[in-house]
Amino acid sequence: MPTPQEEKVPYYKIALILILGLGIIILIPYILGFIVGLTGEGAYLVCAHVVNESEARNGTVVHLTDEDLRQYPALQILETEDSFPTGELRAEGKIKDPQEAREFIERFTRTAEVPDRYVEYRGNYYWIDVTIS
Repeated sequence: MPTPQEEKVPYYKIALILILGLGIIILIPYILGFIVGLTGEGAYLVCAHVVNESEARNGTVVHLTDEDLRQYPALQILETEDSFPTGELRAEGKIKDPQEAREFIERFTRTAEVPDRYVEYRGNYYWIDVTIS
């Protein structure tokens, strides 16, 4: 009968344990990200794209006020004076609250009901979209 010192664990068992442990360590960030996504703790990314006035004129234009910028801080990305080519992503802002994001989307982004909605601020025109990050 072998003594405890003489018993050897087969290498395949050690390799299997190491592979499983490494797999779990690699999957933890994905699992946590999934949980955060389910609980709504993630952020909604607001993207503003520059458009020509002529393009915006053919759609529904929402004229932003300073009050809109106070109510939705994610819109403050439009306050910079930098110029950007038409169609390019100007900047990104974030909204944390899901309810605020829903209101923002209904008011400022293109939807099925208003597919050609644009936003005007200080003479510049944008189309805005929101994605979940």
